[in-house]
Formats: sequence, structure tokens, C-alpha cells
Amino acid sequence: MANETKSRLPFPLLVRCLLEQNGNYWQAFSLEFGLAVQANTKQEAKRKLEIMIYSYLFDALVGEDRDHAEELLRRRATPSVYVKYYACKAIGAIESLIGRGRHNGNQGNCIYNEPVPLTPAACPAE
Repeated sequence: MANETKSRLPFPLLVRCLLEQNGNYWQAFSLEFGLAVQANTKQEAKRKLEIMIYSYLFDALVGEDRDHAEELLRRRATPSVYVKYYACKAIGAIESLIGRGRHNGNQGNCIYNEPVPLTPAACPAE
């Protein structure tokens, strides 16, 4: 019974994100779906991208864009965003190996995963 309950609970989808400072503002990009936002602060950029991801997925899965879900869910970021993302990931791994913290990283860029909770349509949200 416990396993049945556990399997019906929402699970997170992890969307890979890149956050970078560009002059006086911050940009955030999602590798999945090719979404991008711009804001005055790092926190605001992360918040805006989170909202955009939720809205995008809702529209693609159950909203007005459902007829185009296959195309929308396969969209990806541009190659340059991928290059920046994996460069930051490599720099982070190297810094970790030599004992330096992420705060010493390259030009304020960082990567993170944005969890998106999903509930199967047949299971009521609790």
C-alpha cells in the first residue's frame, strides 16, 4: 500500500538553467524549452524564469497550446547557451577539485536545476 501511494505522488522534472550577469542586468536561460528572461537582480531573473517555465508547461500540456505540445516540449536552447552552461559546469567541477568555492567562478555565471513538480492527470493533486 505504501508503494502504491508513493508512486501516485507528484515527481519533479528538472530543467537545466543558466544564469549570467550581462552588464548591469541578469539573464536566465533554460536548456529545455529555449526560454530566456532578463532582470535587474539574480534572484528576480531566477524567479521570472521559474514562472515562465511553469506557464510554458501548463500551456503546452493542458492549456491553449496543447495541440502543439509535441513541438513545444522538444524545443531547446541555442547552441551558445549549451556551450556556456557546460563551460560553467566544467569550471565548477575544476574549482571543486582544487577546493575553491563557486563564488570564485567565471563572471558571475552559474548553473542550476529548476524542479517542476508534476502530477499525473489521473491523480488528484493533494
